[in-house]
Amino acid sequence: MVSRRPKIKSIYTKAALTLVLYYTLSRVVFLSSLASQNVLVTFGGPMVYGAIAGATFLYIFSHEDFFAFAKIIEKKEKQAEKRWLKRLHHHGKSATALAVGTFGGPILGALTAQLLLRAHSNRFRYALVLFSSIPSTFFSMGIAKGLFTIATPW
Repeated sequence: MVSRRPKIKSIYTKAALTLVLYYTLSRVVFLSSLASQNVLVTFGGPMVYGAIAGATFLYIFSHEDFFAFAKIIEKKEKQAEKRWLKRLHHHGKSATALAVGTFGGPILGALTAQLLLRAHSNRFRYALVLFSSIPSTFFSMGIAKGLFTIATPW
């Protein structure tokens, strides 16, 4: 008897659902934080969400059972990662991972930390990914708030 395998593997479904959930929640957090007048909410919400998302993706990239899932995302983000690594090749691996996490977001930051810092401890990689969410939030929310203020002069 021939066993029939599903045409769509479950890992692809998990990858798609995780990415859709991440992008949906990131937009909701970003827009609700942007609309808030409270500075703590404006910067704190995306910072905490970015730290949690970065740690989650680093966890996913670090485990073999999600390796196929990591490969799907890695293909998508590989070109952007190569561009950043080429620009920052004179700096250390930690500084590169921090910069990529700051300007590229939690997915690229986690992927870069996993690929470049394999010899380092897990604590260091997680700390670096969590720390990169701080300047990333100030960068993205600062630009968004500045553009929003310029666009609405009231």
